Amino acid sequence: MKMIVHVVRYSDLRKFIYEPPHTFIFKGLAKVPILPVPGLDEGDSASPTFKFVHPVVALKDRRIQFSMSRYDVNLEARDCLTLWNNMQKTFPKDLLGNQSELDPLKVLPEVIEKTHAVEWEKHLKKKLKEAMETPKSPFYLLQQSIDPSVQADSATKIQHCTHSDPVDHIDRLFTLACELHEQNALPALVFNYDRSQCEMAVRSILSKLIDAEAAFKGSDTTWKKKLRDFEQWQRQKGNDREIRFSKSSESGERNISKLEIARQEGNVEINPWESFDPKAPLDHFSFAYSKMMQQRDLENLVLRLNPKNVQPWLIDALRRGLGVHNAGMNLQYRRIVEILFRKGYLRLVVATGTLALGINMPCKTVVFSGDSVFLSPQNYRQASGRAGRRGFDLLGNVVFNGINRDRVHEIMSSRLPALKGQFPISTTLVLRLFVLLSGTNSNEFAVNAVKALLAQARLYLGEPDAEMSIKHHLRFSIEYLRRQNLLSMDGVPVHFAGLVGHLYFTENAVFAFHSLLCGGYFHKLCKDIDYSRERVLREIMLVLSHLFNRIPIQQNAKLLEVVESSSSDIFLKRLPAAAEQLLVRHNRETLLTFKDYVYSYINAHLQDLPDRTLPLTRIPIGPEKGRGCRLTSDPPPVIRSPFAALSGFTDEFDSIKEMCSTVRYGVFLKESAIPYLPIWPNDTSVELNAYLYDFFKHGSLKVLVRDNLIKRSDVWFHLNDFSLVLKTIVTSLKGVLDSRGGFYMEDLDNEESMPGSDIVGSSAAKEAIAIQSEFDNGCGLMQVLRAFELLEAEFADKFYKIGA
Repeated sequence: MKMIVHVVRYSDLRKFIYEPPHTFIFKGLAKVPILPVPGLDEGDSASPTFKFVHPVVALKDRRIQFSMSRYDVNLEARDCLTLWNNMQKTFPKDLLGNQSELDPLKVLPEVIEKTHAVEWEKHLKKKLKEAMETPKSPFYLLQQSIDPSVQADSATKIQHCTHSDPVDHIDRLFTLACELHEQNALPALVFNYDRSQCEMAVRSILSKLIDAEAAFKGSDTTWKKKLRDFEQWQRQKGNDREIRFSKSSESGERNISKLEIARQEGNVEINPWESFDPKAPLDHFSFAYSKMMQQRDLENLVLRLNPKNVQPWLIDALRRGLGVHNAGMNLQYRRIVEILFRKGYLRLVVATGTLALGINMPCKTVVFSGDSVFLSPQNYRQASGRAGRRGFDLLGNVVFNGINRDRVHEIMSSRLPALKGQFPISTTLVLRLFVLLSGTNSNEFAVNAVKALLAQARLYLGEPDAEMSIKHHLRFSIEYLRRQNLLSMDGVPVHFAGLVGHLYFTENAVFAFHSLLCGGYFHKLCKDIDYSRERVLREIMLVLSHLFNRIPIQQNAKLLEVVESSSSDIFLKRLPAAAEQLLVRHNRETLLTFKDYVYSYINAHLQDLPDRTLPLTRIPIGPEKGRGCRLTSDPPPVIRSPFAALSGFTDEFDSIKEMCSTVRYGVFLKESAIPYLPIWPNDTSVELNAYLYDFFKHGSLKVLVRDNLIKRSDVWFHLNDFSLVLKTIVTSLKGVLDSRGGFYMEDLDNEESMPGSDIVGSSAAKEAIAIQSEFDNGCGLMQVLRAFELLEAEFADKFYKIGA
């Protein structure tokens, strides 16, 4: 399969950094011009607060980065002309060479079309790449010529740039929105990847509009006169109604016909005061485009919202042309925001990445307000693509607000990830495929479905030999499942396969949980559930907090002070010794299994191909064929990259992470695709946040936000995910017990006598089976199920008390 990639946009994008004015006095929104200027830095009303960023100035690494991202950096025709003019100033004549392909007077025809500018851009990029790769490159001189601020010290460069402080960029978003309105650059989408900050931003803009409107109504004489006239009209209207009623009573004509009533109403002229609402937002204190929708239609949409589910200020914001959009908002509210934005009534929507993909909501301007770890080059490219509506806008504007200039350059010039298969074949998926085949007795439809899935071309896109590598990975995933007693010799799912399949969304934590279950840890712990309930539930909760919904946390002096006075532990305590021993052993067995996979694949497909590709730059060195250099280790490493082996490393690995990061080039190995969970402090030095364990102790959402530093916008979702894990475990354990009249750990002993026991019956597995059998007499899985039912009920009770 071949992918068709479009590298040209219909509407070009122009990037700006917003530097707010030192003083800003808001007296209302001015009327926008009828014929807007496409760019924010063009026309008579161009604002100096929008600092244009040339794409070439954003490039940082002249040797590597441009060679990787030259197709990701796009230049509009104006940028090409600027680049050419400065090339002539800074490039020596011998470097420019033949200018017949570069000089616009020679390249471009009299009537210039988009395709002509694109071809000219390609030639300029090619010459720029040559200049960047020369030993004494004039590239930095070129950047300084295009933007003199490049010469300044880095501290001076960001002197006037906004910082990533949430309050800072949220406060300045209001002035930015006002200036965009003045230049008719609305509607705009504002992207911020923090849900709470999205709501804070809209609420801040709304409060400033309301305060300014209140001040205007309290001081403006014209408005006061308008109110007096409206009140006088209301009194006059009431008097006229009384006069008509009295006349009708005197003449005895109370029972007039409907036709006569219709005639009288038709003869009455509509008064402008009929549609006047003194409480409605004034046009110059609202971003809404009222001409696109009548007020009655807006109110009909608002009536769909349940006041219990939507806060009143969000509805007030809709009436003023403001909206919030993120996955945590009420679904009906989000739909209304999308409807109003597409109709053109809403002019400013603050959203997370929910509007970056899949929803047809184009706009004139895209704003990135505040920095975030989620603001990656890929998310930037996807979200910025909303700017510039095809058929409406000649140009799209992209504005950075509250982001450091160096960070802006990094986002603009970083390489997009390669378009290739992301290895969706996981170990749980392999197990569920066997469940499908077993449950349907391998009928033709199920077999064809499995074959179609494994033959998906998208799995191998971008990797020349990935198809064979994935097949090897599939083979060893099956062997791993066999060794974990999840598949029989005939490929039939056995024992806890149903539980692992139901918990597929927690991969790879589910395999760690399965190793504890099969290792007899929960059986031994839960035998005392009736005598020491609190201790047992606390210990189970501690273990599950190490496995599911993990959030890393770093120690610092401030947090250590909070721990002393907080009801939360904040830092998750170490696993109980018995559980830690089982999990470390499981990781070691997994490492050996997939180490065999890598060794087998190399011997089958890469034995005659020396590894000559540098790990970071992926640049090949040395001859394509030959023995290469002889390493000092004897025998030389086969799995590990020879460049890593130069430091004396061999094919002995301490962790799967080490193997994945130092494996030789040509092996398709991803750490995320291996059923492995790093255990602190054995496999990782990063501690875990104890928010789940702490919530189980005190049940306070505020403490989690304040002390455990969980984002308020995310904490509910984390707790809800864990609640779903507990419910799935309880349901799956019931299913195991209900199948075939019960499940006994001794059934695992029978697996050793089956054909193919060389795969399943490892020494560690036999030892685990022996441990399990000790605790199956009298308590068994029933006690484990009872303990998890109690844990799930107690967690659910505390979860629902916080409003879940």
